[in-house]
Amino acid sequence: MGMRLHVATKYRVEYSDFEAFNWKQSEFANLLDAVGIQYISDYEWTTFEFFREDMERLIEAVRTSDDAKVANAINDFEMSRDEITDALNQLLKVADPKDEIIHLKFL
Repeated sequence: MGMRLHVATKYRVEYSDFEAFNWKQSEFANLLDAVGIQYISDYEWTTFEFFREDMERLIEAVRTSDDAKVANAINDFEMSRDEITDALNQLLKVADPKDEIIHLKFL
């Protein structure tokens, strides 16, 4: 048995009016790095794709981690932990529940 190549025959993108992390691409990338989340990103840190379970891990780390690297990444946002956690939960809630990948793009 071989591995066959498949292509998505339907791909639909709907953009949200989410504003919590506007102009915070590098801060977002730094937070993901601080938590140890592997993500797909393009050159300018505008596209972030990672597993849904990693989003859940990210939310928990923002909420509870006392690691200095995570704390520094959180401080760079100039938002409280609760505000960041709420924003991440909102992103998770509106992400396609049928897709195990969270797709985020700064435009």
